[in-house]
Amino acid sequence: MLEGFEALAIDTGATRIFARRGGSGPPILLLHGFPESHLMWREIAPRLAGTNTVVCADLRGYGRSSCPESSADHAPYSKRVLAADMVAVMEQLGFDRFAVAGHDRGARVGHRLELAQAVVAGAAVGLVVGFAEVAHQVAVAAADGGGVALHVAQQRAPLLGELAAALEH
Repeated sequence: MLEGFEALAIDTGATRIFARRGGSGPPILLLHGFPESHLMWREIAPRLAGTNTVVCADLRGYGRSSCPESSADHAPYSKRVLAADMVAVMEQLGFDRFAVAGHDRGARVGHRLELAQAVVAGAAVGLVVGFAEVAHQVAVAAADGGGVALHVAQQRAPLLGELAAALEH
């Protein structure tokens, strides 16, 4: 899976994050949801890599990333800390600003990235899949009030056209 993508183990100073990188062009970080890993993007990432540098990362505690010890308040696994991990990953890869697409927990981490102003304004997509009868949109507001929310119900992966269109705004 993800043929042509480089496997990376990036030391953030606080943890080790596993990621795959492929393509070239404007950077986009793809973040998985619970209980998934970077592999949830296996059908989308190669298509996006035709025009973008795509980074698919495992959040700390998931997939092949390390699992630092938690605390009573679970602060080491807060969305703020997970976002700081991703900023460190992207900076080590040479990107101080980037687009982000996240599903479920990854969408929430993407929102924290926006609050940290690491995300290119308007270049964030939040994806949530719920039970068909209660599926809903999650708006991920970019620093300038932009951003896109996609309603995805009973689909294995987001629609490439909708994701690509969101990144063009």
